[in-house]
Amino acid sequence: MAQASPGDGGFAESGSLVELKHELSSPLMVIRWNLEVARGILQEDEATGGEDARARALDAIEAALQGMEHASRMVRAWRGARGSREAPARLDLAAVVAATVRMTRAWLEERAVVDVQVAHEALVVEGTETRLRQVLLNLFDNAYHALVEGDPARNRITIVARAQDDQVIIEVNDSGAGIEPSLVRQLGEPFVSARPGGTGLGLNLCSEIVWEHGGRLEIES
Repeated sequence: MAQASPGDGGFAESGSLVELKHELSSPLMVIRWNLEVARGILQEDEATGGEDARARALDAIEAALQGMEHASRMVRAWRGARGSREAPARLDLAAVVAATVRMTRAWLEERAVVDVQVAHEALVVEGTETRLRQVLLNLFDNAYHALVEGDPARNRITIVARAQDDQVIIEVNDSGAGIEPSLVRQLGEPFVSARPGGTGLGLNLCSEIVWEHGGRLEIES
């Protein structure tokens, strides 16, 4: 029987696998949802005909393919011994946010009206796109699950990307019921979650990635 302690590689490998499993859940959900949307549109098109339906189906398929590429990058990074990560590069964070919204929009709109306010000018940062997309997907997922099912017209998710002085600010707001103040202070710690059955790993990873990029994660309710 092999045992792993916090100081040896077995513990770290196990923790990394748990993290990978958790992080893959969001892109896989996006892929499934977009393919279901495309299937529904194509079935509708078969009955009614129309170029507009085919264009919407192609958009959904493209979003699913983007989700698959993101998931593939995550697996490749994990298989690369976890020390071999995507090299940082100059990125337009406004473009990264816009692309991630396109990938997830059909899924988010199943739960809420989505208001996107992304700066028209480039928001240039030094970073790794895959890691930053992980942050966005986690924040979008939290906003989605903070809202009540069944009445998307009354729910709202607002996504903002803007410059402020020499910083880039990304905000993801939802119109959910909110979180107890005592719990807000603990969010971002492993295994602390406001969601029933949640692990807290998503926000913990978000905080780590944002810190790696010289920023900070702030949670308000």
